[in-house]
Amino acid sequence: MRLSLLLLCSVIFLSGCGNDAPDTATPEDSAPAVTPETETEPFVAYQNDRTFTPGKRIGMITATSTPQTIAADYGEENFVSDSIHLGEGYFIPGYRLFPDQAGELSVIFPGGEINLKDLQITIDAPDTTWYGRGTGIRIGTTLAELNELNGNPFELMGFDWDYGGVVTDWRGGNLEDYRIRLAYDYEGRRNEGIPMSIVGDKRIMSDLPELADIGVEVIQIIVRLPKGDPES
Repeated sequence: MRLSLLLLCSVIFLSGCGNDAPDTATPEDSAPAVTPETETEPFVAYQNDRTFTPGKRIGMITATSTPQTIAADYGEENFVSDSIHLGEGYFIPGYRLFPDQAGELSVIFPGGEINLKDLQITIDAPDTTWYGRGTGIRIGTTLAELNELNGNPFELMGFDWDYGGVVTDWRGGNLEDYRIRLAYDYEGRRNEGIPMSIVGDKRIMSDLPELADIGVEVIQIIVRLPKGDPES
């Protein structure tokens, strides 16, 4: 069982987080190897693309996308207005792309009740088909893989509270633009728990020995698309 995602925390917390705050088309069924690479080729988005580049695009969606353009790109039947649950019984108007499918995304446009600055898309379905272009990062990417991709250990919040598992500082690594939340294997550890040294409102390092064997992996990715030039 995955931890409750508490999207309210993620929208407010991750959407503004930086290093100092706890904040040809690839077939969708074939993710790339999890190895860093530099994006040097111009990208052309196709309807069946399931990759994202933080700050640039996710599939055919960029910062200049509107509900009308997304519906035109993916089909009105695949892009529906909905109340997006932000946690603790709080909902705001938003949209779902590919609802109840492996490619489901939650989409919230700038402004609104929480005065969101950027277009924000949340990936959190366990069987999602979305992954990071050039990294392969997706839901289920392991802590060991993130450490390798980042190039060095990074900082995250301790587990089992509202902001548990949020990456707060990549420590100058390769993944600076990624907004990620992790969780340990709660189901597998339910009867024995985890060390108190990695629990609660504290910042911990991703190379701690206590994290090595408890099944820590990505459970949520937030792609923010600030206004600017879209990826060419």
